[in-house]
Amino acid sequence: MKYLASSRRLTVLSDLKAVEIFLSLTDTKSLTKTAQSLNIAPSTVSKKIAELEERARVRLFNRTTRSIGITEAGRAFRDHCARILAEAETAEEALMKCREAPAGRLRITAPLALGERVLSPLIPGFLKLYPEMSIDLQTSARKMSLTSEGFDLSLRLVTPGELSDEDTVLCWNRRLFCAAPEYLERHGTPRHPEELANHNCLLMRYGNSPDFWKFTEGNAMGRVSVAGAFASNNAMALADAAAAGVGVAQLGPYVIGDHLREGRLVRILDGFEPIETAVTVMISGGSLASRNATLFLDYLKDAWPEDWPTERRSVPEARLRVAS
Repeated sequence: MKYLASSRRLTVLSDLKAVEIFLSLTDTKSLTKTAQSLNIAPSTVSKKIAELEERARVRLFNRTTRSIGITEAGRAFRDHCARILAEAETAEEALMKCREAPAGRLRITAPLALGERVLSPLIPGFLKLYPEMSIDLQTSARKMSLTSEGFDLSLRLVTPGELSDEDTVLCWNRRLFCAAPEYLERHGTPRHPEELANHNCLLMRYGNSPDFWKFTEGNAMGRVSVAGAFASNNAMALADAAAAGVGVAQLGPYVIGDHLREGRLVRILDGFEPIETAVTVMISGGSLASRNATLFLDYLKDAWPEDWPTERRSVPEARLRVAS
């Protein structure tokens, strides 16, 4: 429906505050009570009603020193004014919602596999909730900088030893030892993590990260030195190599889930688990970016898969057993 501007100007209803005062006065029939209910001075009530009557060129109230009574013209005017004021309040609420609706672009960075397998399926739900928002998701095997590369929010996988007091942990990524049935037929199935020193291990490598794997053993933690023919900072590449029978890997279920379900990989070393990594979140400064990033983080907390634990296992790292 189009609104066509009229050539006739509003005169009587040019001041909605006066209309609000008029409606209040029809209820209270008291200058003082109306002033108190609207938190204004009684003199303002008198002035606004006088101005309204002057514009209308008709008396709206009969006043005596003891009482105020509405006139016939006032009664005819009142019902229309009530509807007008209700519409005006609805219009203001709609305007406020538009002004306060989250809007703008949110730039997010995340590790390659985490972004593709976990984060990407969740983003459409967020965009349906907030249609004025847009998201630029950049996944990378390297850790990207919030400030220098212009991101609003960063998800990272961090080992417990790398965590700082400033890190916000969203949840914990508990990984699995796995290998292809073909590999295990050729090389045997290890029964203890210490035996991995004699296997071709597929290594997740960032820079000069050490070639050893930590694992839980009851209430203690063990460590074994490992080596292999293939190392990468891309978890999905390692999963594909493991599924092809190249060697043993330690990866999260979200990376190897399809391989496990279809039998290309099987879990090994039951009773032992690699040390989990923390999924951490960092938000950049800036009020708008921070508000939108916080909104997205709140959404993630509700939408994140329920099988990701929010608490770290209690493992006394002092009880470390090292295998060569």
